[in-house]
Amino acid sequence: MENRFVGLMFHIDTNRINARQKLENMNKLETWAENGIISLDMAEITLNEATSGNNAKRTSKAMNFVYSMTYANTPHEKEMIKNIENILFPDGADTQNKKNDVEIVFNAAKYANI
Repeated sequence: MENRFVGLMFHIDTNRINARQKLENMNKLETWAENGIISLDMAEITLNEATSGNNAKRTSKAMNFVYSMTYANTPHEKEMIKNIENILFPDGADTQNKKNDVEIVFNAAKYANI
């Protein structure tokens, strides 16, 4: 089969691991990724969330994804994180889950993923 990659890269959140294959739209995205049409990946924080707990099926599936590292060291990246936090949580990211969400969105933006 010829390469049909359309240049779309999707960055998934922990709640989209789809270990039980019950998310119809994720099933489509996964099929497209398997067929080389799109790319699916996640942030390291997503991998950490997905592999915590006792869900072996979710852990196994999450371990098959490529993941990005946050590396937010430049002034521009630090400002970007603050802007994302202000957009998502105007009153501040006051829990670890909210901070994780900010980091996940930052990774998607930094690595040009949807």
